[in-house]
Amino acid sequence: MSTDLLWLCTLAVFVLPVYCQTGNPVEGELDSAANTTGTRSAPTLQFVIVVSRHGNRAPVFDFPSSPYQSDDTNMWPNGNGELTQSGYDQMYKLGKKVRALYDGFLDQTFRPEDFKALSSTSGRTLQSAELFLAGLFPPRGFQIWNKDLLWQPVPVHPTFLDHYELVFLNEKPLCSRFREAQEDALMETENLNNSSLVNNGIPLTEWASKLYPEPLTSLVEKFYYASAVGSLDQIKYLEGEMFQEMVRLMQSKANGTLSPDTRMYFYSGHDCTIMGLMMMMLKNVEDKIGFVNTGSALIYELHQDPQSGSFYVQVLYIDGASPNLEPSAVNIPSCGSPCDLHQLLNITEEYYNITDWEEECHVIPPMPSLGEEEESKERNLTNEILEIGLVFP
Repeated sequence: MSTDLLWLCTLAVFVLPVYCQTGNPVEGELDSAANTTGTRSAPTLQFVIVVSRHGNRAPVFDFPSSPYQSDDTNMWPNGNGELTQSGYDQMYKLGKKVRALYDGFLDQTFRPEDFKALSSTSGRTLQSAELFLAGLFPPRGFQIWNKDLLWQPVPVHPTFLDHYELVFLNEKPLCSRFREAQEDALMETENLNNSSLVNNGIPLTEWASKLYPEPLTSLVEKFYYASAVGSLDQIKYLEGEMFQEMVRLMQSKANGTLSPDTRMYFYSGHDCTIMGLMMMMLKNVEDKIGFVNTGSALIYELHQDPQSGSFYVQVLYIDGASPNLEPSAVNIPSCGSPCDLHQLLNITEEYYNITDWEEECHVIPPMPSLGEEEESKERNLTNEILEIGLVFP
């Protein structure tokens, strides 16, 4: 690898985590008054699934000469990789926005039979789920247990179907099928480095601003997609099991067999979670949505036609960097928007048709514990790999 390319790779690690596309919290009044009907609460609406990316966070990896070191507690008081204050605000407002969209369809009183929240086991996604729920379900009436604290506990259940950790080269156990597909995809793209954009209002240095956002963003974006969702196998083993569960929920709702008869599911995930789900529908990387900003959400609405009784799905996307978090329709090639439920399932079947994930993935079991010297060598190797090509979702 040339010196220039190494310099560019390392620059990406430094620049992207500390640059702010949207330095200020999302503006706009997102409150919904009591007993109102949300803008998406149509009579045809039967079921909703919301998948979000966590809120803004501190960087987890930095350039040695960066003035914004990840271990600087003055800059990042919550610690490296943890949600920032703007991340708190971002997820809380996303919850309020979803309330404004689906008020009336989703009761303002939390009931576990109506709503279920799930999250990956990452700390930032669990916190993001809690903040989202604080905006979605502010306590009312009998649910107010402390008049000075307008918050109520809403359960967040762990999900192990979002295999976001596969994107990391140093995670074990390894999915051989994913790793092989990832290596093939990376062979076809530039050897660049990327760390997820974290919008924390920090200005770029003068020299860095000449390269960011362009041309660096476009080059890193290309590598990003290749490393995470560059092929069918990558998408399948990354998010196939999660989408399989979503398919089961929509089919059960349409068949009248969903028990309990839940109205909304919420998943708190990562950028690669949304990327994988989106690419199942878009197919071609040319149709990709670009970087998934923190606080973004992908929404699946299941509707029933009152005349024919058939079911269709309207897919929406909320860009976490947009001023008012207004959802936009996702046009699915060869299906359109909205898309017939059965047609959508046929289009995406190759991604979620999984019987035994571990067996099909060719999982390599974790290696026995290494000695101190071997562990040190592995850490050094991992750091070298990270410097030339890994995403931190």
